[in-house]
Amino acid sequence: GVLVRVFLIFFHFTGLLALLPLLAQGLGGGAGGFTLLLACMGLGAITVAMVLPRLRQHLPAEKLLVLGTLVQAGVTAAMCIPLMVGETIEGFAYLDSVGGARPGEDAAAFAQAFARFLAMGLGDIRRQELTERKRSLEKELAGAHDVQRRLMPEERGTLAGWRWRLHSEPGQFVAGDIVGAGESDVGPWVFLGDVAGKGAAAGMLMACIQAHLSCDLGRGLPLRECVDRVNAYVIRHRGGAEFATLMAARLAPDGSSVELVDAGHGLAAVQPGQGAAKLVQADGGPPLGVADVPYDSTHIQLGSDDRLLMFSDGLNEQRGPDGNDLGIERVVSTLRVDGDVDLDVESLVALLRAHAAGLPYTDDVSLISLTFEGISDATVS
Repeated sequence: GVLVRVFLIFFHFTGLLALLPLLAQGLGGGAGGFTLLLACMGLGAITVAMVLPRLRQHLPAEKLLVLGTLVQAGVTAAMCIPLMVGETIEGFAYLDSVGGARPGEDAAAFAQAFARFLAMGLGDIRRQELTERKRSLEKELAGAHDVQRRLMPEERGTLAGWRWRLHSEPGQFVAGDIVGAGESDVGPWVFLGDVAGKGAAAGMLMACIQAHLSCDLGRGLPLRECVDRVNAYVIRHRGGAEFATLMAARLAPDGSSVELVDAGHGLAAVQPGQGAAKLVQADGGPPLGVADVPYDSTHIQLGSDDRLLMFSDGLNEQRGPDGNDLGIERVVSTLRVDGDVDLDVESLVALLRAHAAGLPYTDDVSLISLTFEGISDATVS
């Protein structure tokens, strides 16, 4: 930068010296006039050398540079007007008068009008940039949603005689809910959970947990070991206060029971063939990523017509226009004895939408209902 400045200064100075004889000739001074001009330049240099140190004590280098430029350019009048876009100064409009010309009486009004015109143009440019950024962000979010939908099971499917119905939709950000289903040599499995937080970070952690847990469960490892392993993985790779809740289930191939591990999730219910639905109380441990401790499991016996429901807190914690949550009790009481997995999901989605009353969902919403219908040839992994 210093070398560039030096080059520009010497280039300008040598140009001035080269044109000095022409200036002397134009003034009619001849050789004597040329000598007089050189003497004036030398006197000016001596004067500047004497005055400049004192000026530097009172003015910063930037102001001295500006003043020197104005003097050398022969500026007789100048205006500098801020360009305001809202409450922010986006730039400055600079206008000057050179060659001895004096601005008219309406120069100030013209300069202000000109500055407002420029500010309007800058405002339009900023709005176009924001619109383009919004479109780009919406495109990226749509792509992220599409990837997450492909990671989740189909809305309807069967696993070794177990039939499910799933509903999952993101809130206002990239989804952080975890849903998986598959089968192994020791029986089918399903899990549902929720990553703390929202946005891309939660979505990436969700994908990592889903892939890790699906791999271990698909290998037929014991359910508690699978949860222990994914918990250790999250602890090794988490950042800050990241954690996730999880409800993991290993389904008996004959439909007689379910093994559950509850990692701080606590949102599962059983609708028996006779009687009211009840919230499941299962052993487990803290949310994933909180503590490196072994997890416990609980075995629940099921009847032939029983249904298992698991859901995320985006369902029961959705607030209505009155500010009240939907609540776990209303979720569980919506299940019906004479229903099925399709009616479970459809009734709860209708309840959620009626409670939200058009308000955007504050969190991701996922729920899955399962029942055993007997061994069939249709399996979905």
